[in-house]
Amino acid sequence: MPKLSFWSKKPPVSDALRALSAEVLLNSEPRRTRLRQLGALVSVPHASFSHLYRAPLLSFTRYVQQLPAPETDHHTYPGGLLDHVLDVVVTALSLRRGYLLPPGAQPEIVSRKQDLWTYAVFAAALLRDIGQVAVEQRVTIVDKRGHATGDWDVWRGPMDKGMWYRVSLVRDRNRISREPVAPLFAPLILPADALSWLASDADVLSCWLGVLTGAQERAGVLGDIVNRADAASIANDLQAQGPGTKDVDIGTKPTRLHQPLTASAASNPKTTNIDQRGDLEHDFLGWLRNMVCAGKIPVNDMNARIHTVPEGVLLVSPAVFKDFTAKRADVDDWSSVQRRFQKLRVHRKTRDGANIHRYEFSGIRKRAGINGLLIPDPAVIFGDRPPPPPNPRLQLHVS
Repeated sequence: MPKLSFWSKKPPVSDALRALSAEVLLNSEPRRTRLRQLGALVSVPHASFSHLYRAPLLSFTRYVQQLPAPETDHHTYPGGLLDHVLDVVVTALSLRRGYLLPPGAQPEIVSRKQDLWTYAVFAAALLRDIGQVAVEQRVTIVDKRGHATGDWDVWRGPMDKGMWYRVSLVRDRNRISREPVAPLFAPLILPADALSWLASDADVLSCWLGVLTGAQERAGVLGDIVNRADAASIANDLQAQGPGTKDVDIGTKPTRLHQPLTASAASNPKTTNIDQRGDLEHDFLGWLRNMVCAGKIPVNDMNARIHTVPEGVLLVSPAVFKDFTAKRADVDDWSSVQRRFQKLRVHRKTRDGANIHRYEFSGIRKRAGINGLLIPDPAVIFGDRPPPPPNPRLQLHVS
């Protein structure tokens, strides 16, 4: 490891980021607010909170540093991954208060297990996306002249405080997915006795591992809570941020990882490469929300593009994406819009890993159905307004 004594606080290159202590990284006002909210949501003694909650948060922060959320178009600024995970943790713990866990258990069991299930929510929300650090981002260490000295090996521990580094996305389509990697970080982030506590209950452990590995059929209600929190964080960032960047007040210059639209592409919008447009999915989501708010898109009608269902909100595909494409002179491929929207990960996949769900209408002679993307959290589409009641004529098709 290189000596750090000669490294100044000035970046050696414009896009370099500095490895900071967890205390410094968490010292911005929005992050301090999140920590206060976390403390208010967890009813445990101070010593237990410091050991079980604050210590893992510090360990997680040392690992993720100022990394952005990779690949998707939410939280793409330096420190975005940390902000996103803090949002998910606090929102998930808030949602947890509305559940009696384990589901269907006797009151005395619910009372005895409530702290364990609360901790499972926290640990699942904290570690769910940490696999991104290992498989979706490349962190290059640079010296005082800006020359690369090697890549950070995430498995050897966090970066040393004071080091400078650059971040790039790993675009190898054959790379291992983030989900199987996430549980490997658990012993590096959580205290050993916390892991033992999670493993003491087979149902808790199964659901917790289901969330971390992306196995929705095993994640159960724990997966529903974390997925709702994840979707809410993404939706809030898209609504507040839109295309662009923001500064997290830790002394770094924000950067954006996707490539901007080139001058040649801008001069010929019909031939624009859709994958270069970082704002297309934002535009679609904004258009959809505005249309719903203005009552210009029917909901739950026979030919509606949006249906509320017990599982969330169904966006009828490809119809709703074709409607959006028809309004845009610079986009002529609805499937590209859908692919970009899917990268936001606000939808739930089927048990087989497919993106499209099948629903069938009941009460009519001829069997009819519709296909679409299932959004578990109605707030992604309806915001703070309550969604309409679920369409009673629609049922999820089970093969």
